Amino acid sequence: LPLEDRIDYSKFVVRVPWQDVHRIGDYVLEFFALPEEELLKRQQLAREAFEKHLYMPRYLSTVLDKEFLSNL
Repeated sequence: LPLEDRIDYSKFVVRVPWQDVHRIGDYVLEFFALPEEELLKRQQLAREAFEKHLYMPRYLSTVLDKEFLSNL
């Protein structure tokens, strides 16, 4: 996933090991079985990650800065 060095995706996404892809439904059901407060917290974290890092102008700024700096 993009910017994994800055974003802790495990706090708000469903991660499924490739070996368990046949059980993806179980992972999703487990995620949505979390208490409503926890789901709302994770939604907020996802929104914050988007606004801070993944919103296209910010993302491009970060990526282009990294690319530019690596070529110096």
